[in-house]
Amino acid sequence: MTCHWIDRHTLERKSAALGFARLQGRITHDTIAGRIHDIHVAFNIESKVQTTVTDNGSPFISVFKEFAVDAPEGDDDDIGFYENVSAVLEGEPEQDMLLFLPTVQRCASHTLELIVTEDFWQAVSQGPMCQLHYSTMAKVYSLWSKCHHLQVGMDAAEEIGKMALVVPAVIRWNVEYCAVQKIVSLTERELTELCARLAVARLQPEEMAFLKEYVTVFHPLAFALELFQAEQKCYLGLVIPTVLSLKNKLNEQKDSATYFGDVIGAIVVAIDLRFQELFTSTEAKIATATTPQFRLWWMAASDREEMCSLLATEASQMDPASIVEANPSRNVSAIETEDDFFSYGSVKPAVQIQQRGA
Repeated sequence: MTCHWIDRHTLERKSAALGFARLQGRITHDTIAGRIHDIHVAFNIESKVQTTVTDNGSPFISVFKEFAVDAPEGDDDDIGFYENVSAVLEGEPEQDMLLFLPTVQRCASHTLELIVTEDFWQAVSQGPMCQLHYSTMAKVYSLWSKCHHLQVGMDAAEEIGKMALVVPAVIRWNVEYCAVQKIVSLTERELTELCARLAVARLQPEEMAFLKEYVTVFHPLAFALELFQAEQKCYLGLVIPTVLSLKNKLNEQKDSATYFGDVIGAIVVAIDLRFQELFTSTEAKIATATTPQFRLWWMAASDREEMCSLLATEASQMDPASIVEANPSRNVSAIETEDDFFSYGSVKPAVQIQQRGA
């Protein structure tokens, strides 16, 4: 279990490892929840944790669902609890067994990984370019396999392309994307020579055109995953602008795409479905609006007045003595690179830059 927070002075994300424990015996909801609570208590953070982030398939999701309690309307303490049934059955002395659990949130990076694996492959298998996709990727995977398992393959890739072909991991789509990007970067002569040296069927012109469009169309997707998987700058206020910008970038390429038009449409629909809870989350909206890089530029003009009122209410509840002036460090090159990515449809990047000076 790890813990992450925003430094109040620099606005940078900080992280710490809290525990790496093995659960003994039968793994049940109460044993998992009990261990989470024990770690919170050990570090005296049980009242400080705002939410717990886990991947979409984790058993932790069911733990929080099992012990979640609908809070009364207007109750700000949106937390769950459970009773240690094992202790009761074993006849231990009665005591207050209420263990508090924070709300749970699905990992944005893992959610996006599911979109580019499950939803992407489903769209491909049902689309007209299914056969082209499989024939092309079969040759690409053959190249990766020989470069990975044979020393002669690794040597050939380094000699011809001046690079090492990395074999993608199953759970890391962006690694696969980078590997395809490396193949596309080879000249026709280099690729022909590499295929001949490794005895792999040569990629045909249409297959190369397919790969080039793949790299171009899904570059925003790879960039979004890099943002979500960053160590220092991945926080809740980044998620909504990233997802909105990703949708906008994909939609911009839909009409001009030769091979991936239908796939783009399916991915955009999947983004809306899988991130539906995020778009309606008040906490996520406040986190985004209070991030200096985004403020309210990502939000429709009709919704900004309501958000301003919400922010004013939140600010009025803060203790003035606890407020400190932040001095955030800014990586100018990183900010400029992100500015090229972030766009929300109706607001142009140039307008965003002008607004930042206001």
